[in-house]
Amino acid sequence: MSYWTLFLIFLLLVFVWHYIRVRVLVPFKGPLGFPLLGPLRAWFRPLHTEIILGTQYYGKLWGSYFGLDYFLNVLDLDILEIVLKSKFENFPRPHNTKVNFEELLGDGIFVSSGDKWKFHRKTATPMFKSRFIKESMVPIFLQHASLVHQTLQNALGGQIDIFQVMMHYTPVSYTHLRAHETGRNLVC
Repeated sequence: MSYWTLFLIFLLLVFVWHYIRVRVLVPFKGPLGFPLLGPLRAWFRPLHTEIILGTQYYGKLWGSYFGLDYFLNVLDLDILEIVLKSKFENFPRPHNTKVNFEELLGDGIFVSSGDKWKFHRKTATPMFKSRFIKESMVPIFLQHASLVHQTLQNALGGQIDIFQVMMHYTPVSYTHLRAHETGRNLVC
């Protein structure tokens, strides 16, 4: 047999493996896509557009492969509560989440899992009550967004390290929220 024949047989086996992996082993609807590449249309659209279109076509619960990772898209509030709250341990984060996002997101709620995630969630839960969001969170974030905007305006035409700006205002915003929650008043 020639090398091309062996290569074509290999490609056929990869496509059969991918089809079995996507259509037989995974119980969720979603685009078939190509092995290791995923759905090609997702490469040419913004992620949020792909999620909206996928939800319109496949429903509120669908999944797809991108590379070797399987992504489950959940847009049903009851299922989302199961995934994020009551059965969180049954839905572990992909092994590479921490490696890929730790520099950007630190070691907080969006990257951690298990007991560490439960601790972060328990700490953050009181801050997300609708009254607190309306009365405290929105005004404080608007105030800090205005300061970030002013900082960026002042740097117009020059160079600025946006990471440093965000690393400054994120903890400051959080500190102001916690102070407001406990009845203290801080000045920016």
